[in-house]
Amino acid sequence: MKSLIKEIFERPELVAQPPVLIDVGASGKIHPKWKTFAKYAICIAFDADEREFNISEEESKDYKKLFVYNCIVSDKEDKKIDFYLTEYPYTSSSLKPDLKKVEGYIYAPFYKIKDVVKLDNISLNAALSELNIDKIDWMKVDSQGIDLRLYQNLLNDTQDDILLLEFEPGIHGSYEGEDKLFDVMRYMDGKNFWLADINVNGVPRISRKGFDSLFSNPFYKKLAKVTVKKSPRWAEITYINSFKNENYSIREYLLGCVFCMVNNEFLSAISLAEKGETTFNDPIFRKIIQASKKGLISNFWDFDILKDEFLKKIKGVFKFN
Repeated sequence: MKSLIKEIFERPELVAQPPVLIDVGASGKIHPKWKTFAKYAICIAFDADEREFNISEEESKDYKKLFVYNCIVSDKEDKKIDFYLTEYPYTSSSLKPDLKKVEGYIYAPFYKIKDVVKLDNISLNAALSELNIDKIDWMKVDSQGIDLRLYQNLLNDTQDDILLLEFEPGIHGSYEGEDKLFDVMRYMDGKNFWLADINVNGVPRISRKGFDSLFSNPFYKKLAKVTVKKSPRWAEITYINSFKNENYSIREYLLGCVFCMVNNEFLSAISLAEKGETTFNDPIFRKIIQASKKGLISNFWDFDILKDEFLKKIKGVFKFN
């Protein structure tokens, strides 16, 4: 598949107009799914809490162009807005943590407010205008409470023409006035996107003190974090463009196929490539169909997929220290 992706991105349509990737809440690292085609892409990354936002020199070279905004990105046009720095950098937000909503959960201490600071702010529209970019192809948002309003704040055409969207909304809520999962799903129900994936995440519903007293043995404590039933708290949700826009060019079809393949959506890649082959009569789509069929077959023996759920549980051992 690597050679096919290289061939696709070296086509004049994509050389002239590289894919634009948006990562809001890029704490720690930029989206690993983009690694396959990063050197052909323009990436715009945002994160306000610099305590955990370190993009190495090497990673920066991985992209055709990488723009990093160490500021708040919001739906507001104010130059500066309040930002709540919490004990755990990944829970810092422009929304005030709702301590009553997280009370009684093991991760409640993460939301304790350490400081409230005024930080530079920019809207997505302003950032795109500043960079002279007029479209987004793949948008990943983990904004700690304002995922939906960031998307809604984009121009309607920009919203509709995104090819792949990822949100990480809360379910029960951890911030005052946050956008929740049902808000996202209700809004997206009126858009020409289909729900490709939803992964529900959670934590044990017990106080940190109670948990520590129950499992004083360090080894048992780690095992308990895996085996104890979790209460659903947030979800990772993916939407893919339905390609109902008859004006999409071959560029959009090629990117749509690549994005589907990268996400193991081989059936969708085949369907989209068949439509692309009919519309544009270009042999590249036959290659995409063949590669996607091989991808489907290889998944039969992909033990990484078979053990995915197991690995998620093992990783959970180390998630809440």
